[in-house]
Amino acid sequence: MTLYAIKISLIKCNNNYEVIDMMFKKYRLLRGLTQEQLAEKVEITWRQMQRIEKGNSLPSLLTLKKLIIVLDISDKDVADYIKSL
Repeated sequence: MTLYAIKISLIKCNNNYEVIDMMFKKYRLLRGLTQEQLAEKVEITWRQMQRIEKGNSLPSLLTLKKLIIVLDISDKDVADYIKSL
C-alpha cells in the first residue's frame, strides 16, 4: 500500500483523523518514545504531534512517511490497520 493510498484511505474515513491516532500512539509507546522525542525525530513540532495523536490533524505525506519509518511500522501493519476500520 502506497503512502498516497494510505492517506486517501484515512481521508475517506469521513475525515475522522482519530483513526490514525491510536496507531501512532500505540507504536510510539511500544518504542518507548515521548511525543516530544517522536516529534523531534520526524522534524515536526511537539504541538503538531499532539494534534496528530489527538485526531485533530492529518499528517502530510512527508510526515506520514517519516512516522512510519521512525516507528518502524510495516506496510502490512498499516494496511491491516486501515482494513480494520
